[in-house]
Amino acid sequence: MAEESQQLLFETDSEPGLQATPRPRYHRLGALLLTFALLGLGSLVQLAPHQKSLRGNEAGVVQDSLSLFEPVDGGAERACRGATSSDNQPTYFLVTSAVDLASCQLQCLQTGCQGVEFHASNGRCELWTRPEGIQASAEFTPSVCYRRVGILEPVDGGLDRACRGSSPGDNNPAYFQIEDLQLFDDCQRECLRTAECRGIEFSVGRCEIWTRPEGIQASISLSGFLCYRAVNTATTSTGTTTTQTSQTSTVSSTLTTATLTSLTTTVSMTSTSMTSTSTISTLASTPSSPSPSPPGLLVDFRGVDGGVDRVCRGADPDDNNPIYFEVFDADDLEACKELCAGTSDCVGVESIGRRCEVWTRPAGIQATREVAGYQCLELVTFSLVDGGGSACRGTSAGDNMPEYYEVFTEPTLEDCQQRCANTTDCEGVEYSGTRCEVWNTPILASVSITTGDFQCFRFGSRPRLTFLTEVAASTWSTIGFDAECRGETSEDDSPSYYSLVTA
Repeated sequence: MAEESQQLLFETDSEPGLQATPRPRYHRLGALLLTFALLGLGSLVQLAPHQKSLRGNEAGVVQDSLSLFEPVDGGAERACRGATSSDNQPTYFLVTSAVDLASCQLQCLQTGCQGVEFHASNGRCELWTRPEGIQASAEFTPSVCYRRVGILEPVDGGLDRACRGSSPGDNNPAYFQIEDLQLFDDCQRECLRTAECRGIEFSVGRCEIWTRPEGIQASISLSGFLCYRAVNTATTSTGTTTTQTSQTSTVSSTLTTATLTSLTTTVSMTSTSMTSTSTISTLASTPSSPSPSPPGLLVDFRGVDGGVDRVCRGADPDDNNPIYFEVFDADDLEACKELCAGTSDCVGVESIGRRCEVWTRPAGIQATREVAGYQCLELVTFSLVDGGGSACRGTSAGDNMPEYYEVFTEPTLEDCQQRCANTTDCEGVEYSGTRCEVWNTPILASVSITTGDFQCFRFGSRPRLTFLTEVAASTWSTIGFDAECRGETSEDDSPSYYSLVTA
């Protein structure tokens, strides 16, 4: 009842044509007094108005959460460096893009990086992974440099928990500020924008930014809620060394409950004006053969050339070598598909009545012919990239452009994979917690992440998955994918440029 009353009291004001904005913080004490009056609670002596957080460039400071990140040499107009102010090896960091500093820092929390350098002018976000951390900085006006000093850790498991102060009964409204946010990522970003943030409580549409100086010390069981507190994990740099534990954020790994299925679909950290530069290609593990499908991994079928009234063929419409398939008696199409799904090298099926051809041609079904009553379907499935514990990337470990994927909230990995299977151009998924990235670009690299329960899967036919794995394992740079090579222009294909061989 108290939390419902607070939601009514802290609604947002808006004017026609303008986005809703939170009411000024100086209304908070009056609202708190009204809350206690409505609830008939006792003494108000302990209540105090919440001090406004320092955000953006207010009061001349850069936005930051002091519990999670500390500015390096003041932070503002500083570029991060390694051991000295001139130590800036490109292998020290990954380059991504972000809409603001908080979004850049959130990427760092989710990947366990050592700190960030952020350029507000173009959205460049450097995730520093140097084992020794950020030990120095250099003056550079366009950027800011922050060292990670904390994590957001789940309180009493985090899931289905509401935050409390010193005891389960301690829920003084002065401990937190309420924001109307639909996504857990947005709630984390709001914490990162609040200098005095000590943790967050989240449920769909409601985000509590806890600023109690002593932090969050207890919780209660409450379905659909999440409770995380900021915990310091590092010591401040002493000029030559920085000690930081290997403990990193586990925020994403526990969000596997169906209570969050109504979260608004969103694309995080995107901007059409931003670019990302690949700086590290050695972080991606070298793929070998496609990983076997784990138990329960989604297997689906899609029509070849439409599928209906089509018979399957090999390299061309006349290529129907009987060694490509085995014929079975099956009750119907579904039974035929089950036979294929249970065959490790099956690439698709041709079905009519009780006749079921299970195709095992290594190069797959590459053509069809029109024949009434038949159906030709290609098996598509998922292949785990680099054995798990990895985040998806494009052509290299630093290639993570926001336009490569769309972000959804899905309660389970299976739901995320099903969304991919239902998407025409899906190339794979990255899944962590309830965050589901549906990729529309071939996944040729990955980055190992030891926290957050990240999983990266390629999606496609078995021959295509094999091909993708071979390309990913190659030491050659990929200029184009699903594309033919050309000279100076897309029309420049002179035979003098190449010779033909069989391989």
